[in-house]
Amino acid sequence: MPRQPLQPDLFGRRRALAGPAVTPLPLPPRERWRRILRRRGWLLALTLLLALVAGGTVVRCRQPWYAAHAQVEVQPPTPLPDTGVPPAPLSPADTAAVATVAEELGSPANVDSALQLLPPDQRTALLPPPLRSPLWLRRAWLRLRPSPADAAARTAAALRHLSVNVTDNSRLLALQYTAPTPELATGFLRRLTQAYLEAAGARQLAAAQRRVSDLQTQSEAARLRIAADAARLDQLARAQGLSDPAAQLAAAGQRWQQLTSAETTAEVEASRQSAALSRPPAANPADLPSDLLVKRAQAAAEVRRLAAIYQPEAAPLRQAEQQLAGLEAGVRLLLQQQRDARQQSLAAVQQETAALRRRIAGQAGDQADLQRRLAAFDLAQRPLQAERTGYSHLLDRLQDAVAAGGDTAAPIVITAPATAAPQALSPRLAPALAAALLAGLVIGLAVCAGWDNADDRLRWPEAEEMGVELAAALPALDETDDYAGPEMAQALERCAAALLRAQTDVGLRTVLICSPGRGEGKTTLTSQLAGQLVQAGLTVLLLDGHHRRPSTHRAPGVARLPGLAELLSGEATMEAVLQPQVPSEGRPAFIPAGSSVAGACLPLANGAVADLLTAAHARFDWVLVDGPCAGEGPEAGLWAGITDSTWIVARYRGTRRAALRQTIADLTAAGAAHLALVVNRAPAGSLSPGHPLWHAQTSAAAAAPVATLRARA
Repeated sequence: MPRQPLQPDLFGRRRALAGPAVTPLPLPPRERWRRILRRRGWLLALTLLLALVAGGTVVRCRQPWYAAHAQVEVQPPTPLPDTGVPPAPLSPADTAAVATVAEELGSPANVDSALQLLPPDQRTALLPPPLRSPLWLRRAWLRLRPSPADAAARTAAALRHLSVNVTDNSRLLALQYTAPTPELATGFLRRLTQAYLEAAGARQLAAAQRRVSDLQTQSEAARLRIAADAARLDQLARAQGLSDPAAQLAAAGQRWQQLTSAETTAEVEASRQSAALSRPPAANPADLPSDLLVKRAQAAAEVRRLAAIYQPEAAPLRQAEQQLAGLEAGVRLLLQQQRDARQQSLAAVQQETAALRRRIAGQAGDQADLQRRLAAFDLAQRPLQAERTGYSHLLDRLQDAVAAGGDTAAPIVITAPATAAPQALSPRLAPALAAALLAGLVIGLAVCAGWDNADDRLRWPEAEEMGVELAAALPALDETDDYAGPEMAQALERCAAALLRAQTDVGLRTVLICSPGRGEGKTTLTSQLAGQLVQAGLTVLLLDGHHRRPSTHRAPGVARLPGLAELLSGEATMEAVLQPQVPSEGRPAFIPAGSSVAGACLPLANGAVADLLTAAHARFDWVLVDGPCAGEGPEAGLWAGITDSTWIVARYRGTRRAALRQTIADLTAAGAAHLALVVNRAPAGSLSPGHPLWHAQTSAAAAAPVATLRARA
């Protein structure tokens, strides 16, 4: 991972600063499935083969089934006229009626009735064994399974094979039934429609009988109510004094009309006379004597003639004017007499009109009283009339119900009789094999994916996708092989070359080699890598930092005590614990772990080990630390925080990927610098010879310090 070069810390010790956290590379789903199929393809092929064999076996041994079809039409409550016009779409009520008929046809009660109509041997044949078998095995099946007399089991089995479907926007019902033979299938559908028609006829007959009985009860109750109402009405007529209510009401109306006509005539005459009296008297009324009017006209003409001749005081003129005044006084007297006579006549007419009005008012009161009595009588008579009308209708309905009591209308009509195809509906070879192949594919993929998820051991190429750069892949060794083989020597040479390159690039000199758990091969890799560096002419110090389980001292000629523990605690000196380097034997300088004591974290945390490494850098070119297992305690993280680089050794198909990811995360969080992964016991050819060497990356900001280190080197 990208790290900065060695920098001095607060105590003046040079070490690498922590870089970014290690993030595993994401894996696309397609690549993941490709790897699963490459590893578990044989399991998927085996599953598909077994599925095909199972599908063929089922087709060969399963009992064949044949399907019979029939079609019926639901009849409307009232027959539709044949007009030649296409029928209108069904109303919601008709749709509900068709759905009800479909439910009744497929109901358990109707299916049980249809089974009862079948002969006993056909009822038994409807429940065959699920697989083809010899006759003796079939008889044994019939003896061991539930008895055909078990109606519930028989009906449930028949319902599973029956299908009743409603055709959209029509009264047609499609019936389908599957049975072991075509004859059984068609026979059951015929019995099914027959049982429904018989049940529907019985229901209609029972409904007609109930209707007749109800109508008879209603008719008798209506007759009793009519008799009671008639008696009550007769009693009311006697109490009101109405012998003939209609004639009495007609006579009263005729008398009232006569009085009203007379009153109208009198009022008209009084109005005429009042109008005549209200008018001013005319100059020449027509009802005055004509001779008087003639004399008055002559006298007036004479007065005008004399007035033209004489003076106003002339005697002839004055005599003529006196004669005219006498005539005028006579006319006025006659007019006054006529007016008085008219007033007397008007008073008489008015008196007569008032009398008529009084008589009309009395007649109106009598008529209103008669009408109230007649209204009460009519109100009492109306329920009787209504009950008589209802009674008449009840009698008509009762007569119609009795006449139609024995007639029943078929609720359905068979438009297509039951027929069955000679070909078996199931099982068929092609669909069965296709279904088996699909099921085998699904099951095989699920098993392969589950097995691959459960098998969390490290493999290729997951080792390259852990988020840590791969340093080397050590081959697996047989019992006859040793580390001197060409493949192992090449892998160790790659590791040594990568370290030397990292030392040149970023100045690495201290390397921690650890593992997620025990038995990964970290101790062997540390020893062999130190030997490679010694053979290259470098001075190498090997530290056994695994205090819990030290193992490096087991090499020939190496003493365990005193060791690193005694050196850090001050019980021994550097010369006492240091085993010198032997270049001729390829053996590096070595400090064993020392005594296995608890509390190894304290020297690592208080800086004692860092001081030791600083002193070792002055005498040795390389310091290799055989570190502890990361899963046994915090010592591996403490070692990783004070070393320049950390190498993790994981065993191929032995180390769990989850444990390796957790180790990488823990070491990264502890400040491990320049992580690298070494896969041990990998198969031959896992890592190509041309794979680039591991190198410690650095940033552009650290280019100047790196150049300075190279110049000093």
